[in-house]
Amino acid sequence: MAISIPVIVAGSKLVLVLLTRFPAVVVLGGMLIGWIAGSMLVSDPTIRRLFPSAGEGTARLAGTVGALLVLFTGWRRRPRPQAKD
Repeated sequence: MAISIPVIVAGSKLVLVLLTRFPAVVVLGGMLIGWIAGSMLVSDPTIRRLFPSAGEGTARLAGTVGALLVLFTGWRRRPRPQAKD
């Protein structure tokens, strides 16, 4: 316990520094989560029963759509600079 808490604190500081220095990592991580969510959606047994002819290509397509959806949503919601009057 005495060792694990400092390791967690130091690790979180390292992650914070890396995310600050390389903001693209946040975008890539979000896209990875979108990919996994899309792939899991079409791999669900209920969805498989509704669409029995869906093959492995469907999972890849859904993963790609999920990743691009996250990218597009992040791009649309990014803060924009205010116009100076």
